[in-house]
Amino acid sequence: MTTKTATFSLTELEPIMKHSEQSKDRKIPYAQILGREGENADPHLWLVGDNGIYLMSNGSPGLRKKEGEDANVVAYAHEANPEKMDGDDVWYAKRDIFGADDGVEEVPIDFIRTIQKSHPHVTTLKVKFAAGQMTFELC
Repeated sequence: MTTKTATFSLTELEPIMKHSEQSKDRKIPYAQILGREGENADPHLWLVGDNGIYLMSNGSPGLRKKEGEDANVVAYAHEANPEKMDGDDVWYAKRDIFGADDGVEEVPIDFIRTIQKSHPHVTTLKVKFAAGQMTFELC
């Protein structure tokens, strides 16, 4: 079984997590909304496979890069970052790690906060993909 990993800096994730935690309203990913219409989601990060692999807040309104713009603040995986890699390299890395289809998966923030409390020196979140499963590791 081959495991692929997407690695994120907790320093980059901190303002994104705070945004979700402090938001009055939070969104549910479109693919998971059936049966949850009208529900206000718990604080989550959204793991997105699109142009690269990134994490963003599910808080609404979104955490914007600049006031008045539509672009959200995101934290890219080191392995699939279009801000630091060539477009073809990003495309192949995203496909290899996340899969060919674009998508969104929820990552519960309370899991990350629980680990941070007991291990305050963790600096990295690793999302591991293997055999159709996604697991998390903080180190």
